[in-house]
Amino acid sequence: MSADAVTQALEALDRRLASACDVLEAATGRSVNDASAPGLYVTVDDARALLAGGPLGPAFLGDSGTPLAPARAHPFATAARALGLDQFDLDLVVLALAPEVDARYARLFAFLQDDLTRTAPSVDLALTLLCTTAEERSRQLRRFQPGTVLTGGGVLETSGRGITRELRLDAQLLAFMMSAPALDPVLAGVGAQLGPTARLDELALEAAAAAEIERVTDVCVRRGAPLRLALSGANPALRRAAAGGAAARLSSPVLVVDALVLTGLPVTDATALSKRAERECRLRGWALLVENIDLLVEALSAPDATRIVSALATGGADLVTSTAARWAAPSAAAGGWPAFVQLELAGPDAAARARIWGRALRANDLETSPVALAEVAGRFELDEPHIVGAAGVLAARGEAPTAAALVAAARAQSAVPLSRSARRMPCPHGWPDLVLPEGAVLQLRELCAWVSGRTRVLDEWGFGTAVAPRGVTALFAGGSGTGKTMACGVIAREIGFELYRIDLAQVVSKYIGETEKNLDGIFNAAEGANAVLLFDEAEALFGKRTEVRDAHDRYANIEISYLLSRMEEHRGLTVLATNLARHLDAAFLRRLAFTVHFPFPAEAERGRIWASVLPPQVPLGDDVDLAQLARDFELSGGNIRNCAVAAAFFAAHEEAPLCQRHLTRAVRREYGKLGRSIPSHEALPATAGLAP
Repeated sequence: MSADAVTQALEALDRRLASACDVLEAATGRSVNDASAPGLYVTVDDARALLAGGPLGPAFLGDSGTPLAPARAHPFATAARALGLDQFDLDLVVLALAPEVDARYARLFAFLQDDLTRTAPSVDLALTLLCTTAEERSRQLRRFQPGTVLTGGGVLETSGRGITRELRLDAQLLAFMMSAPALDPVLAGVGAQLGPTARLDELALEAAAAAEIERVTDVCVRRGAPLRLALSGANPALRRAAAGGAAARLSSPVLVVDALVLTGLPVTDATALSKRAERECRLRGWALLVENIDLLVEALSAPDATRIVSALATGGADLVTSTAARWAAPSAAAGGWPAFVQLELAGPDAAARARIWGRALRANDLETSPVALAEVAGRFELDEPHIVGAAGVLAARGEAPTAAALVAAARAQSAVPLSRSARRMPCPHGWPDLVLPEGAVLQLRELCAWVSGRTRVLDEWGFGTAVAPRGVTALFAGGSGTGKTMACGVIAREIGFELYRIDLAQVVSKYIGETEKNLDGIFNAAEGANAVLLFDEAEALFGKRTEVRDAHDRYANIEISYLLSRMEEHRGLTVLATNLARHLDAAFLRRLAFTVHFPFPAEAERGRIWASVLPPQVPLGDDVDLAQLARDFELSGGNIRNCAVAAAFFAAHEEAPLCQRHLTRAVRREYGKLGRSIPSHEALPATAGLAP
């Protein structure tokens, strides 16, 4: 135990001080106990009386060359290893420690230095007590120069000048020597100890990421080298949990430091705090987790960032960094720190999600089949908090965790607001509502199969290593009202995702870089949303890439290439809807997984659309002839829907059933909106009552 080691060191110090008293008494030739001015000075007899109350009772004279500190016992061995101290350094630590733990030593040091105000050992006294020859004394004096291990490494604090400088133990080292359980108070506003964390196999991690962390930590243990791990990913809670899991494999608690706090401090203070945090971890055998270090590097100049990062990374403590994106240490060659193992955490894979679902359901006394777990885990890429939330909702509602109930709960957890420019759309339609050629419907069903089967093909069957883009991208090309938006809703409903329509008016900016920034925010927010992203009228954003005539043209082409990459990386489905497919260049089209054409409906399709847009509750007149409307008027599905709604309002205003005249009036109104002329062979009735 540390208390035993400290007691042993103080016993050795007592013997050394007793020898010093003997030398002093022999030199003066007297042993005085003058009571004329008690308390104003300490005599040799007083000193002997003080020593008589040592740790083992009456003191006895010992060999002045015997070391004070038991260098192989904790905490001395730990301090020596963590701070690079030798036996002489440890003996100095014992001298500086003594008056901090026992007031007797303050009076003894005052006696030996012939000054009651000097209760801490001086450099001169330390050399007198610890050195046996003049040559050794001269040699050891160099240890007290500025910047040495003792004075610059957080071991001793000195005050005064020359050899009369007083030595005091650094507060952080003092707390460690006395086994204080609390964190260094100086670090209270910068760092905090991480609470208990789960094992790596219990975390919401991809199996490959968990295996890599295990491999890296095992290598560190075998080599006796400090861990250097850089974790990145969109989920900060997952990064922190993974860091805790890595430290747990090293049997190390974790000290968490937010680097953003350091950016608000002077560089000198930030560097000192960084050194102090790293040293605290070395002394206590903790791992250091630094979050947001990339933002610190971005906020400071390169020299300042290098100083702070170097203070964190060049020590012997295990170090893990946690950032949203991969980061590179500034001036790494000059800093001299080892390379970090970079690891991106993309969240749990399907197998891990299934385990989390199972645990969350069992925690709520719910059970379901492995098939249902596999289906919901494979379809929805939720993190652990959302899975736990979904299980809790099912339990609160008293619902049985069937496959359908799990899908509904997962979909509800996915419904999160993305941004002001992304609007969540309802998805009321199903496959029967789509009126399209058979080939187009087949492509849409294949698209659903790609999204639903992505986990099996890419993860279970191993195609993910050969296919870098994991997202599914599609182009829906066709005229206005041909069913592109409805098709997106049908697909979203089929695969259980939410549909978000992107308002390009709020995305596209005339300023270079702003459009890219806006879209980047949308894709980042959609990472955990299990969403279908619909970019309507996408030709405004993804038009033909121009020939490079100036810097703006060059930047526009680079921006489009970047956005294409983000679409491919999005782990949901991205759909571009356009009325003008010819405005998209061939290179762009080749990078899309699906291109579905939505043709203008022919007469037969128009008849089916007219029949589908009239709800069964609507009272119809005997003269309604939908076949005639389909034959005589070339309208898209969206236009037909507008006509049906307008005709219903005409009929309701007249308090009459919906008749053919209402429908034809609505058609005249729709043709006027489109700027088209009514076919000359038709005679539509004049409008009356309601204005068109």
